[in-house]
Amino acid sequence: MPKVRFSDFVDWLEGEIEKGNLKQADIANTGLVSRSAVSLLFSRTTKSLSFEMCEAISEAMKIPLEDVYRKAGLLPSKPCEDDRWIRQMIFKLSRVPTSMRDVVSKTVDAFIPNDHNN
Repeated sequence: MPKVRFSDFVDWLEGEIEKGNLKQADIANTGLVSRSAVSLLFSRTTKSLSFEMCEAISEAMKIPLEDVYRKAGLLPSKPCEDDRWIRQMIFKLSRVPTSMRDVVSKTVDAFIPNDHNN
């Protein structure tokens, strides 16, 4: 597993927040962590991540929790981890109700050339 320095994780997080036009408050507004905990994270006063903080970051950025863990060095990296669009689609698709999955799958299939459909 890659060893990630805490400051590198916060640097990545700041960059992602900037790209997504989010604010630190958006992480706290998930209701999972306090504003002061978020402030401590970004000021680099704290040097550890709680499960709740990782979950709040995931919710605020609309990316899978697994991606937050990977960026923090808690899980090994994957080849598609740098493609934000794919990460966002995975996050969204994971929330599709079971009853709607067949419809969503067929809709997505309609956008894929026939030679790539299963």
